[in-house]
Amino acid sequence: MTIKNVAFVLGSMAMAFALSGSTCGSEDACVAAKEHMCGKITDMNCYAAFMDNAQQKIIDACGQAELDAYIPAVQNACSAAVSSGVTMNCGAIAGKSYAGPQSDAGGGTCDAGAPMSFSYSGTATADGRPAQLSFTIAGTSVTAGTLYATGTCGTNIRLTTTNVSFTGVLSGSWESPSGSISATWTGGDSVCGTQLTAVDGYPTSGSLTISMVGSKVQLQRIISAAEPYEFSPSGVTYTPPSATCTSPKADSGAARDTTSGSDALGPVCTKLAACCPTVTDIPALQSDCYTTLSNGMGDSGCQITWDSLTRLGYCAGI
Repeated sequence: MTIKNVAFVLGSMAMAFALSGSTCGSEDACVAAKEHMCGKITDMNCYAAFMDNAQQKIIDACGQAELDAYIPAVQNACSAAVSSGVTMNCGAIAGKSYAGPQSDAGGGTCDAGAPMSFSYSGTATADGRPAQLSFTIAGTSVTAGTLYATGTCGTNIRLTTTNVSFTGVLSGSWESPSGSISATWTGGDSVCGTQLTAVDGYPTSGSLTISMVGSKVQLQRIISAAEPYEFSPSGVTYTPPSATCTSPKADSGAARDTTSGSDALGPVCTKLAACCPTVTDIPALQSDCYTTLSNGMGDSGCQITWDSLTRLGYCAGI
């Protein structure tokens, strides 16, 4: 064998080793799988629910927990990029790790049990637009939530396209009459590709609730003049398992006015606490108001709910 042949063989072996080290469950494979979804998601209107192949790639390379945590992050990044007209930096987005253990009050970890994902098809009751809803529940945490309703852009009719992501908290057992989900969302609505904003009566963040109403799964987004979305249930009930550690504190202290050294609510949350009892004609709205306070979301979280209520005519004079 000549020196040239030896060099060729050694070079081929080195390349083979290099390639074998970058695949088969490595960190590089995980990043590549997430980059693949990031690169394709704009073609899906920033909605990952139907990206079956891309989702499976992430599960194989990164695990289910990373997929569940990554989906809302990449959808939000996509929505922000589309609305601002910039190109997504998929390398930076995919290079981060989004999943991690839940910490308990003492800094340990909690096993919330195996997560369960739900997907629904239905309609926007106001105008009959086809709608898709999906989310994952692990314990009482609701993650990877998405709502997408298909718009219409025609000569004589224009209906909004709705695309939001959300995370929230489950109370009770899901798909039972006592079960309900309270969540905060980001994203929004567009008409013929033009993003609508709060100036148009369509905010880009807010609160929503999901519950069983009669025989339907109903999602109510808390915005001005919003009609609910209704979906056919899956027939599967999810009951949160008992945690194997001390549950995290519901109130992290973020909602407190720490500058006073007391347990008093911050100024916005104080106003919201006075407003909640006045919201009596829409029980879901009042429940969301109290949930914002009890979850310790702080003045920033209270501000979102406060803005939603004031747009609907509540909280006057407070």
